[in-house]
Amino acid sequence: MSTKIETTVLTEDIKTQLNELCDEYYDCNQAYKVAETNKKMYTDAIKQVFKEQNISTYTTETGVKASVTTTNKPSYCEDQLIAFLKELDIPDVVKTKEYIDMEALENAIYHGQVDASRLAPFKEDHFISTLRITKPKRLVESN
Repeated sequence: MSTKIETTVLTEDIKTQLNELCDEYYDCNQAYKVAETNKKMYTDAIKQVFKEQNISTYTTETGVKASVTTTNKPSYCEDQLIAFLKELDIPDVVKTKEYIDMEALENAIYHGQVDASRLAPFKEDHFISTLRITKPKRLVESN
């Protein structure tokens, strides 16, 4: 079995454009990662000082305002809550959600219980284009 490999020949202008764009992207992405790390460090430090000093707002001498608010986002242990609510027997509080067991569907297709071609009207394709640009680290030989 032979494999045919197609190649695309790029002009020098396109190569130059891609080289510049990829290099600039890489540099910007590296700067973003550093900035994001620094932002988190400062955020955590400010929150810690606010907590230690028991304050929620502060304005610097240059007019920069900082505030920390705390909100409660409660959640429930659903399994235990469902068991509790079922005992109360209140209509329409606990619901049953139908879903497709994809493994069981694949099994049904495999065993001829469902014709896969009949599922086509229900299929939605979602194509995602992801850009990844990395720069290999240079190997430095030590003496």
